[in-house]
Amino acid sequence: MSESKRVGDIGAVKVEEIMISDPATLGRNDALDLADDIMSLGRIRHLPVVEEGVVVGVISQRDL
Repeated sequence: MSESKRVGDIGAVKVEEIMISDPATLGRNDALDLADDIMSLGRIRHLPVVEEGVVVGVISQRDL
């Protein structure tokens, strides 16, 4: 993401321009240590939890 998109007029920027289109995900039955590893190694603070291709929740570093 460019610095201009971060500090510019956010009303002019669409979500699709800055979103990650293929994020790392977890399943409901994955171990919390896997979540911690993915977040730590990828410097990620939030991970979607997916079941059958549908987001069913989100886990954050604060949850751990």
